Amino acid sequence: MAVVSGKAAFAHLDSTEVYNGQDTGRYTLTVTLDDDNAQILSEQGVKLKDYNGDKQRKFASKFNVKVIDANDQAFVGNIPEVLWCALAIRQALRTLYTARLHT
Repeated sequence: MAVVSGKAAFAHLDSTEVYNGQDTGRYTLTVTLDDDNAQILSEQGVKLKDYNGDKQRKFASKFNVKVIDANDQAFVGNIPEVLWCALAIRQALRTLYTARLHT
């Protein structure tokens, strides 16, 4: 499976996402992808959304998400507005792929 990267558009990883004033109970990460990375995911059957002309994928978990850096160490500090998240995407895709195998 290919590893793709993108930029975090919306990151709710230190607390659950609140949408329209209501807590969703989910930790989420919405990633904006360039055309090449979006094509890789599309070819693997991953559904993408269009947001202001950009392709995005939203990942969600009801479990607390471990945020790690490129060295596989716990990330300390505020999640930057622009976050390269190849590791997060790889894990999410692995989870998605495994779930599809068992359905």
